[in-house]
Amino acid sequence: WNEGETGEKRVRVPLHDDALAEGHEKVTVPLPNAVGANLGARDTASIMIIDNDGGGDEGCVPDEETLCLEDGRFALRGTWTDFQGRHGAFRSVPSTDGSGMFWFFNENDVEVLVRVIDGCALNQHRWVFFAATTNVAYRLEVTDLRTGAMRTYSNPLGTRAPATTDVSAFGCTP
Repeated sequence: WNEGETGEKRVRVPLHDDALAEGHEKVTVPLPNAVGANLGARDTASIMIIDNDGGGDEGCVPDEETLCLEDGRFALRGTWTDFQGRHGAFRSVPSTDGSGMFWFFNENDVEVLVRVIDGCALNQHRWVFFAATTNVAYRLEVTDLRTGAMRTYSNPLGTRAPATTDVSAFGCTP
């Protein structure tokens, strides 16, 4: 970012697409020496590269910012921005294989509850249900690591977050 710039930035990461099954790979980029910005505990950014050549059987890799559901098939990550312009990553709190939680500001205060439900027998889709107890801006990404499909849910700053029941989030595939 140049002086005075704020918000998200996109970074291009060139990849060599081949037919080798290598598994998913995580790249961590350090963000050292931030000047004029408060990154808090987050001084790195992570990128998950999804293998589309058949090597993705290991599924999601959980960490403090990644919630893994349904035997690692789904990876969930998010970011938030508050009224002072501060921003950060959702922090994951695993719960069960089908649901989990995230916190933003204090690990003792859960901000988001998320469930991924296998509704294939009912409507040929996997569902995403979640509720957030906040009015800060957020963006939640749910990625199906088997297919590469991703759903994004967001809330604008100052708006009470709605409960979401997306019963057509992901089509059923093996």
